[in-house]
Amino acid sequence: MKTRFAPSPTGYAHIGNMRTAIVCYLHTKKHNGEFIVRFDDTDIERNKQEYADGIYQDLDWFNLKYDAVFKQSKRLALYEKAKQKLLESGRIYPCYESPEEIAIMRKSMQARGVPPIYNQQALKLHPDQIKEFEKQGRKPHYRFLLEDKDIVWNDKIKGLVKYRGRAFSDPVIIRENGMPMYTFTSIVDDIDMEITDIVRGEDHVTNTAIQIQIFEALEGKIPNFSHLTTIKTGNAKMSKRKGDFSVKALREEGVEPMAILSYMSQLGTGNDKIYLEFKDILKDFDISNFGKAATNYSYEELQKINEKYLNFVSFEQIQDRLTYLNISGLTSALWEVIKFNIARLDEVKEWIKICKILDFKNDKEDKDFLETAAKLLPEKIDENTWDEWIARIKDTTDRKGKQLFMPIRKALTGKEHGPELKKFLIFIERSEILKRLKNA
Repeated sequence: MKTRFAPSPTGYAHIGNMRTAIVCYLHTKKHNGEFIVRFDDTDIERNKQEYADGIYQDLDWFNLKYDAVFKQSKRLALYEKAKQKLLESGRIYPCYESPEEIAIMRKSMQARGVPPIYNQQALKLHPDQIKEFEKQGRKPHYRFLLEDKDIVWNDKIKGLVKYRGRAFSDPVIIRENGMPMYTFTSIVDDIDMEITDIVRGEDHVTNTAIQIQIFEALEGKIPNFSHLTTIKTGNAKMSKRKGDFSVKALREEGVEPMAILSYMSQLGTGNDKIYLEFKDILKDFDISNFGKAATNYSYEELQKINEKYLNFVSFEQIQDRLTYLNISGLTSALWEVIKFNIARLDEVKEWIKICKILDFKNDKEDKDFLETAAKLLPEKIDENTWDEWIARIKDTTDRKGKQLFMPIRKALTGKEHGPELKKFLIFIERSEILKRLKNA
């Protein structure tokens, strides 16, 4: 098996793009295949290196190891050769309509209740008309001539898919500036690289129908197709131009890559396991598990998965992430105590700090109680200290329940909620405990 992930560096990748990459990668490695990254970077005006760098960073963050990288902008000679082959066979033809003329034509057809399909008028141009257009300085764009026949394939997710060739406009495959378009370059690359399987979003289904005919015209082997249902959030379709859903934003917010991998590898399958390691995701993965129904992305659900992941994961399993986040001072023992009280890994920084220093003023109404608690604090701080200390406080004061525990928790941590104090207490020096209790 040989697959490719083909992003365009025209914006930061959103979570929907990465879902495709993740599923494609899993599908490939499940069959011990080769995973290629191929940048669709022929749109010179919109491409930016920072976006390409961002895609590399996203893939590396998820540990999706690619076997090779290609850039379509470096393969123009190959596309020109394929273009000439299609010209010689009569499968592409030059068109001279301006964008404005095309827009007028489309509006006119819509007004008449006719599907806005290109009427192939360029095929009827007389040589004298072409000479006149060229005299005016018009540059032709090229369309691929679709055959009016059934286009059928068995999709690994959607099942049997069938279209009629003339249901579409002949697609533009070469811009008037001479640059080839994705619809064309993708097929030329797939044939040249011997791609066997293509995994992408269902918004490409009509592209697939058109591209199958281009595969045939170029005498290439048609790959297997798997079209994932489009991810939506509510009623809105995702866009990489909206930063809310970018992988970059999720990374900066402290969402764990394994949480995203768990979520994205199952979104649309009906399963919702929390995976701690990639090998376990791969073991359970099967592309046939993905359904045909629309699926919604929930940031809130991802946050819950992230929190549950941190609850389950061991100290050893987060070592690389601690290094990545430049977090030091966390021990295995402290991690086991605080991990049930964090939603993001970077929150451990605050608990590490709380162990050492705390700038918090106690409520004045608890001043006398906390001073009494300080006097009753055992000399030795260990795993038995808490029970002994609380027993002394109960015997000496009339406080119990929340009235007893909350002032102590707030004095020692500055928070109303947090790790079990019985276990957390041992990470604070006795002198610091006394200082906090007396800090009214």
